[in-house]
Amino acid sequence: MSLGNALGYLTVLPIPYKKHVPLIRSIHYFPFVGAGMGSIAVLFFIASRHVLPDVLSCFLAVAALEAMGGGSSLRGLAEMAQGRQTFPGHGFDSGFKLEKRGLAIATIVVILKVSALAVLPREWQTRAVFILPVLGRCAQVLVFILSPHRLPEAFAGDPAIARRRVRAGFLSLALLLLLFLFPWRVALPALAVFAAVAGLGLKYCNKRFQGLTLQTVALISEMGETSVLLCLAAMARGQLR
Repeated sequence: MSLGNALGYLTVLPIPYKKHVPLIRSIHYFPFVGAGMGSIAVLFFIASRHVLPDVLSCFLAVAALEAMGGGSSLRGLAEMAQGRQTFPGHGFDSGFKLEKRGLAIATIVVILKVSALAVLPREWQTRAVFILPVLGRCAQVLVFILSPHRLPEAFAGDPAIARRRVRAGFLSLALLLLLFLFPWRVALPALAVFAAVAGLGLKYCNKRFQGLTLQTVALISEMGETSVLLCLAAMARGQLR
């Protein structure tokens, strides 16, 4: 089932991956899985703010989102920093050992996210926690759609894959409009930043690695989320002056 593959790939849920169904058949579910993750994280975030300081609640929200994803995005980021490449359908290599360089990159990303989230106005924080995984999953859709990748011969030219690519693209564009939960003067620059960071980052990675890798998926996802959070934080500080 393609939904099962999407949930198994994107979340920590122990759903067996069906190798006979390529992951690209599941990408139209990615934005919805992101929205589900965001909904759970928002409830957790709101509850934690009643008993914990804001900064700690922000850290726990970011940590919860990474944990719901099984830490795969941070792992992929660390693996890229350490020069590793693996391909969708094969999974991450089991022999990976985290080194100082990979740990430093992953730590910096988490610190940037928590710091940006913490400086947002309280009413923006809740919206940001909800939309963060949506941005990440939409970024992953763009990677799968726009990257050359290796498909088994049995699925080359599969019309179902072509249809689901188109469907996933439209769904991602639609859910990216959730950025307009923020004022439009903030949403428009944030949307532009997301498009620029995801587009340029993907162009660089495709040129460097000659096709889709799990590390590229992780990098573009984390870059998309972090860049939008930083943009929101900068716009919020500008409004407060």
